[in-house]
Amino acid sequence: MQVRTVCKPLKSLGIHTVSIHSGATLDHQIQGLKSCEPEFLVSTPERLMELLSLKAIDISDVSILVVDGLNTVCTAGFADTIKSIKSFISSDPRVLVFNDSFNHMSIPMVRHLLNGSICRLSLSNTITSLSSCIIQSVRVCTSDEDKLLRSTEALDQFRSSCSHNSNMLYILRKDIKCNKLVKTLKGRGCCISLDSNTASSNDRVDSNSRSGPVVSAIDLEHLSTAEIGRYDVVVLPSFVPSIDTYIHILTKMACESVNGVLHSFLTAEDGELAGQLIGILEQCEQEVPETLQDLHHKSEMKE
Repeated sequence: MQVRTVCKPLKSLGIHTVSIHSGATLDHQIQGLKSCEPEFLVSTPERLMELLSLKAIDISDVSILVVDGLNTVCTAGFADTIKSIKSFISSDPRVLVFNDSFNHMSIPMVRHLLNGSICRLSLSNTITSLSSCIIQSVRVCTSDEDKLLRSTEALDQFRSSCSHNSNMLYILRKDIKCNKLVKTLKGRGCCISLDSNTASSNDRVDSNSRSGPVVSAIDLEHLSTAEIGRYDVVVLPSFVPSIDTYIHILTKMACESVNGVLHSFLTAEDGELAGQLIGILEQCEQEVPETLQDLHHKSEMKE
């Protein structure tokens, strides 16, 4: 009803709104729809699904789909109803989702609704809000060789599950270990060049001219020039020097995606940052590996 109240003043401009809910009979609402073709239709999920099932309304050409209070919708058990409603839209509508937060119930739903690049607007500056829906995968490696192996496994996993338009980015720190990884990636068919323009130029590749998923790499020093939000998967083969840098990467990914994965690989050398990283993972309700907890405890004992 709040949405209906906001739209009502538009009637004087010739823009009509019809509100559909369970508080009125179906017959009354069907007659109302026959007498008026509204520009805005405001409805509860269950009543709209009833009308669609009866073929009393046609939403195939809807240009904008707005879902308000997604958590409430999912908690009330209407996630499948929303999916069914969306299937009645044959056009490619712009989709807007309003929500106070995202949890394990609503995240799959928002990923179903929002495909491709998104624009995220947040009224909260908390890390939980700014990074919601991005999966944070953290692994503590036993050695540099183990870290190299896990970093290349991330590439194999990406290639086996990605779509044609997917992008992957390695953020590297220039050292001997980095050179080994670059050599390995090139051996697996990746076009890698550690200059400041590599990632941004790959971002602008026309999707119609691409032969497949793009794998890029940049040096950590050039992080500020990379359009991180365009990448579905970001890999940190050597963990970043500060948690602020990690948060920057995480939140930049979330600006344009609800399907991203951020892989981080740590060794004993990163023990000082383990506690802060655990705090970020816990705030975002992400899995905290037992090995990361152990790394943190060992770091505390050294202090």
